[in-house]
Amino acid sequence: MTRAEVIFIPAPGVGHLGSTVEVSKLLVSRDDRISITIMIMNPSSDSTIVAFTQNLKKEALDRIAFVDIPAPDETTMAGLMSKGHLNFLMSFIECQKVQVRDMVASIMSRSQSFKLAGFVIDMFCTPMIDVANEFNVPSYVFFTSAAASLGVMLYIQSLKDNENLEINDLDVELSIPSFSKPVPAKVLPSVMLSKDGSDMIASIARRLRETKAIVVNTVLELEAHSVKSLGDDENTPAIYHVGPIIKLTDGESTSRETIKGWLDSQPPSSVVFLCFGSMGSFDPEQVTEIACALELSGQRFLWSLRSPSQEKETMALPKDYENYNGVLPEGFLERTAEIGKVIGWAPQVTVLSHPSVGGFVSHCGWNSTLESIWFGVPMAAWPLYAEQQLNAFKLVKELGFAVEIKMDYKKNDVGPTVLVKAEEIVRGIRCLMDEECEMRKKVKEMKDICRKAIAEGGSSYNSAGQFIEDLIDNIPEIEFSQRQNMECGKVSCSNRKVKKKQVKDELDRIRQAEKKKRRLEKALATSAAIRSELEKKLLKKKEEQKRLDEEGAAIAEAVALHVLLGEDSDDSCKIMLKKNEEFKPLDSAGKFDFFGGGNRRGLPHEELRIRSVEGADRFSNVCRSGCTLNGYNNNGWTVPTEPFIRDDNMTYIDKQGWEVKDISAGVIAAQAVSSLKITEDSRADNFLFNQMLRG
Repeated sequence: MTRAEVIFIPAPGVGHLGSTVEVSKLLVSRDDRISITIMIMNPSSDSTIVAFTQNLKKEALDRIAFVDIPAPDETTMAGLMSKGHLNFLMSFIECQKVQVRDMVASIMSRSQSFKLAGFVIDMFCTPMIDVANEFNVPSYVFFTSAAASLGVMLYIQSLKDNENLEINDLDVELSIPSFSKPVPAKVLPSVMLSKDGSDMIASIARRLRETKAIVVNTVLELEAHSVKSLGDDENTPAIYHVGPIIKLTDGESTSRETIKGWLDSQPPSSVVFLCFGSMGSFDPEQVTEIACALELSGQRFLWSLRSPSQEKETMALPKDYENYNGVLPEGFLERTAEIGKVIGWAPQVTVLSHPSVGGFVSHCGWNSTLESIWFGVPMAAWPLYAEQQLNAFKLVKELGFAVEIKMDYKKNDVGPTVLVKAEEIVRGIRCLMDEECEMRKKVKEMKDICRKAIAEGGSSYNSAGQFIEDLIDNIPEIEFSQRQNMECGKVSCSNRKVKKKQVKDELDRIRQAEKKKRRLEKALATSAAIRSELEKKLLKKKEEQKRLDEEGAAIAEAVALHVLLGEDSDDSCKIMLKKNEEFKPLDSAGKFDFFGGGNRRGLPHEELRIRSVEGADRFSNVCRSGCTLNGYNNNGWTVPTEPFIRDDNMTYIDKQGWEVKDISAGVIAAQAVSSLKITEDSRADNFLFNQMLRG
């Protein structure tokens, strides 16, 4: 059988190597016509990377081979290191081109059954495009970060080439096509904020556009907006979204079993896990703040704490502490022994997959982000370097999968780094571990979506199948009938335009589903608003009816009063309406308590300029020795010598300055019927006594 040989060239680094091996496993497991050679570069000869690589080789499938590319001699390495951190990596990759070319030629000469199908290079290994061109085969890029980050690199290149612009103002917000919200410049990678750094990024982005396609470790449903924006750019190669590509097992070790045993003893979703990646470490002052925060929070925790490398010039990784004396606050381990555990290297997948873990304080590296989503664990964003601030922004502001601890934090190898205080860390941890937060629900929903994406028929499954067909199309010698029988993917594509159309169709389908969901949510919201408005109107109608009923009752009482006073009478009446416990107006005998007829000075009533009978009808200190109605005597009223005092609901009344006013029965009835309120400019003899007698 003729096989398509694919050369993978990852950038040096644990995250890049691990993802490359996993995507290689995916391809060879999907199609037995493919074999892969992974070329490993290790500029530092770091023992951690060497050990990690050895474990990867042990776990590799058949048809995946590893080739170690020797590092340059010491003199050459010293010259490369003298160029500074910014230029070292690209210069190192450049000087490895000759060795890579010779090794690929040697591999292809060993057997006629292998046909070179193409190079799949890391985003930082673009100099290797020149080697692929020498072999007259296409280059592909395996982009190990988010599609949104790829869009930022292309955006920076476009700014420089098309508009001759640099980003100098950290307070500005940028409209980057791969993000749905404006992006603060302060969350861009540090390298993009200097002229030399942005020149390097633009140079890489130009080379990315030369490739045949870019394979991104992402999920269409996770980054639909970003993938669409890349597909809409006619100058961008085809995009294959094949993620999440993650390693779902950790290497066996004694520490792994110890950690798992401790997690087994914790309640479900009770532990916050703190881990900051293969390059994550803090200085002693920041370690103290983290320790204080954990103690203050009272939260169960598992903390991966590692010592910064003292060999910065060799790019060595952090190491485990031999002991924690001098780095942790005195007595911290003893005080937190019942709720926490401090460890060195962390078996991250083992930890995140454990049911006792309820939150992840993370540096937001893309591999760690995908692992956290895969296991449905919400995050607290504390990025350190590279594109992690962009990932944090996406997680916190666009996706709602993380809370913020310090989204724009940047760990500086040179110069001071901002100290994140314990109070900020405590706030983030408590928000992260809130069992009722909406974020937790969102992450679990995306967990299910990601798992469906890689299953047969899912968006990532189909996209990976299209990438496989793209590779196979580069080998004409592979028979068409053989191609038919292989399990490749549901759809076969032969050119970039067809592939882009399929991606676009899939995006359209997702967008339509999202629109339908939004329409439904809007309809439900509108229905709720209408229902609320109808309830308000019904309540208002009931209140209006109640008011009308009360006014009707008042009118009826006014009419009754009119009749009692004399319907045709023009005589003036002196009237004091009264309501107290011993009198019931309009009782069974038809009596009510009032004084009528004649002018009696000294009879108290409320000041008519601003008062109605509503107050006057509650006076209780008017003494009566006799009163008659319809023929009965109405003499004998007396006024006590002391001031009138306040009863319940009664205004204090002083007897001084009061006098009786003439009010006709017709006026009383007419104003009662009209239900008008008394105004300040009304004449005293036209005031409305609008508080009629009530039973």
